[in-house]
Amino acid sequence: MVSVVIPLYNKAPYIRRALGSVLLQTFQDFECIVVDDGSTDGGGDIVAGMKDPRIRLLRQTNGGVSRARNRGIAAANYPLVAFLDADDEWLPDFLGANMEIHRQHPEIVACFANYRREPQGAIVLREVGPGPRILKDYFAFCLCNLGLGMCASALVASRHALRHIGGFPEGRVMGEDLDTWARLAWSGRIGFIPDELAIYYDTGGACLQHATDGSIVSTYASWRRAGRVPAGLVRSSAAYVRLGLLFEIYDRMQRRDTNNIPTLLSELPWSARASLMGLFAYFGAAFPWCSRYATFAGWRLGCLMLRLRWCWRA
Repeated sequence: MVSVVIPLYNKAPYIRRALGSVLLQTFQDFECIVVDDGSTDGGGDIVAGMKDPRIRLLRQTNGGVSRARNRGIAAANYPLVAFLDADDEWLPDFLGANMEIHRQHPEIVACFANYRREPQGAIVLREVGPGPRILKDYFAFCLCNLGLGMCASALVASRHALRHIGGFPEGRVMGEDLDTWARLAWSGRIGFIPDELAIYYDTGGACLQHATDGSIVSTYASWRRAGRVPAGLVRSSAAYVRLGLLFEIYDRMQRRDTNNIPTLLSELPWSARASLMGLFAYFGAAFPWCSRYATFAGWRLGCLMLRLRWCWRA
């Protein structure tokens, strides 16, 4: 059996679609916990009006998505927890495929499936190897997918593992899911299903943007100091964290927010800092009008270098 956790905040137009995709699963042995995080658009009332006894509604004052997910984990009755955002949906075989790989490999702490991005209609993760499998290195997998891996709407995780790592970090406005996935990957093996089994709707979320506020750097540092990062994942984890910093630097430059860029750059190796700053300085000085394009070029160059390195290693 599995507990489905759906955080809900002002997603009234989409919550029926999300719950409908849960109820249409080929695997039907589940409970569904919807945590209404202080919605003001009546979304919680829509859930309350649904008659399926497997659906439970919990209400709380607004505290953010991490607090809502942690509330759902605490209320879960079963050893596996599946996550679905209120504006996304699953394809009918999502739970069945995930439950099967958890049955075959009870040692894994989480399993995630490939997913489709809408309205673009694009499959997000490229397949690295055939069929459902246990990943040797989750972070190397992410680097081969430009930082993308687990998504909150395409994941089934061990409730015990989630509690052991401390759940989702509360009080964060971005990057809280990536921080949680990293801690899960450092704590045990991760499964992957290359089939497209979920749909992520691009309505302003951060799942596909590798959004981070830089906190994952301190998380990685503290876990490594404590000896909790497996030796075989140290190098790929460091590269993954640096890739996240490249995304953050690019995003801040796009927003003309340069306050913390020197701090973020200090977390990168000197060679990466020199390459990026040299590129920005050259194009910015020679062609001030194209500094935005130079920023984008530097970001893509850094991503490409990490991707080539780790795809070759994999």
